[in-house]
Amino acid sequence: VSPPGAWVEAPEVAFPAHLAPRLSIFTDKEATNASVVVDCKRARQPVETQGDYRRTILEHLYHEALSTRLYKIAVTPGAPFFSASTCISFPTSTVETAALSISVEAGGELQALASVLNEVERVSKHGFEEAEVRIAKANLLSDLEADHIEREQLDSEGFCSEFVENFVRREPAMGVAYEVALCRALLPELTCAQIAAVGNDYRWDLNCVVKITRPRVSWVKRLI
Repeated sequence: VSPPGAWVEAPEVAFPAHLAPRLSIFTDKEATNASVVVDCKRARQPVETQGDYRRTILEHLYHEALSTRLYKIAVTPGAPFFSASTCISFPTSTVETAALSISVEAGGELQALASVLNEVERVSKHGFEEAEVRIAKANLLSDLEADHIEREQLDSEGFCSEFVENFVRREPAMGVAYEVALCRALLPELTCAQIAAVGNDYRWDLNCVVKITRPRVSWVKRLI
């Protein structure tokens, strides 16, 4: 076995920026419903300090509260979409996106997208209700505490991923016990206004991509 060589930093690959939103429309012969995905891209943010971790908690609470609100809309009679949710996703090691995902009946894509964007804008202008934030905080802490209780039964894949991120991206491998303690300390000080401000991540005029997938209808079904 040869000795290890000098450490070489992984090259930083920037994503191509664009000012105008981009739209792509696809058809899928296996799809039963249409879907709309909106990705607002940005450079991946580091998670190296307690302040960085605090930012990730704010992001999680924002998307948890907004997704819950969208779920309540989806289950009302005459809702403009079947389901909708928001999240932070990581398509590559250097890019993260504030994403919207919508499932809707074919032909109702624009109405569904407008409805979800209205909720994003409503949160931006008026924020969340105290009850929405309280539930989001309780859900987050409950999930972490459950992981802590079941820590001896968790699959090792999660631990491996955490160590890889620590080695490659210098993200802290804090362990679930410390994460629960840190989360308990941070959650009480996070306000509704701070959580709602995460909505500023949605920049419709910069690095925004809209992807619509529609079911492909065969000529036989068209005749019927």
